[in-house]
Amino acid sequence: MIGSKAATIGIRALGGVVAATVLTLAVTGSSFAASRNSHGAGACKNGGWVTAQADNGSSFRSESSCLVYVRAGGTVWHPSFVFQPSTVGLNTDAFMHVTGFHPSDTGTLTEVTIGGPNAGSTFSFLNVPLNSMGNMAVISTVFTVCDGTQGAQWTFTDSHGLHASATVNVSC
Repeated sequence: MIGSKAATIGIRALGGVVAATVLTLAVTGSSFAASRNSHGAGACKNGGWVTAQADNGSSFRSESSCLVYVRAGGTVWHPSFVFQPSTVGLNTDAFMHVTGFHPSDTGTLTEVTIGGPNAGSTFSFLNVPLNSMGNMAVISTVFTVCDGTQGAQWTFTDSHGLHASATVNVSC
């Protein structure tokens, strides 16, 4: 990685290792899919209102409500969270691509374990920085134990309330 710093973070909970998940942080200048937020009326049309969020992360009831919001000066956002790949084996990286949020903001990255002895366990990283394009540095998660854990649901929420989620599955 060009000009990168990497650190491995082990996350422990009261009862032991939460979902045996290890995160690797890689600060890079790249992004999986640079956000193409169309903040105007075009973001509401052709079904865009369904996934659009207002500046505070709230959703729209209809295309009409989205258009009224834009005409009143509101900004429409389409934040995205994607895992690459979305299903992994043990000790295989699943890279998080979080894009389309408020530029130069911070947010909370939260993981909820699916299945296994730690099902429902949650942990969060606070004050995760976003770059000037509203993207988070690409990080990965790795499952290191096959204990019945089926995966993890991850959510990123910026300080304004914009949010997006993705699920990564583990195949043992």
